Amino acid sequence: MGVFYMIMYAINNIAWLTIDNLLNLSNFVIVFLFLFNFMLSRSFLVRYIRQKKYKEQNELKIKEITSLEVAKKLSEDGYYSHSYIELLKVIENYLFRKLRLKDLIFKRESLMKMFDIAIKNNIINKQDLETLRALTEMRNSFVHGEHIGVSKGQAQEALAFVESLLYRLGSNN
Repeated sequence: MGVFYMIMYAINNIAWLTIDNLLNLSNFVIVFLFLFNFMLSRSFLVRYIRQKKYKEQNELKIKEITSLEVAKKLSEDGYYSHSYIELLKVIENYLFRKLRLKDLIFKRESLMKMFDIAIKNNIINKQDLETLRALTEMRNSFVHGEHIGVSKGQAQEALAFVESLLYRLGSNN
């Protein structure tokens, strides 16, 4: 509004309109337009980043839920090793979502690195970390052919742990 009044004042007082004053006024208008453009662009950028982050969070939440349901189904059908793999995907998606939400990471990291970041930021506790590392070692052993498989009891125990962990940590957040 201030620019409008300045222009109206300038039009009403033609004697005031010298070349120097016009140059000063045009410089002021240019700076004003630049700042206005900057603020508007920043506003759109912030809104875009928020929408992108919200969409990313929803997609990760869907992956979590899907992987958990697949793990349960695989366990029910007797595919315990495959259920284990899916459970680790649930943990990986959950930790990535939590760490990303808090802007602690910006891209996918290794599961062990995400464990370290999560423990440093009190997202998981030391007891959870020990269990998660044991689950990861077990998964790695049969993924790389060093272990024959997972028993029904081990799969059910892992499933119960992951479900309780997600419940305790607030999977909906």
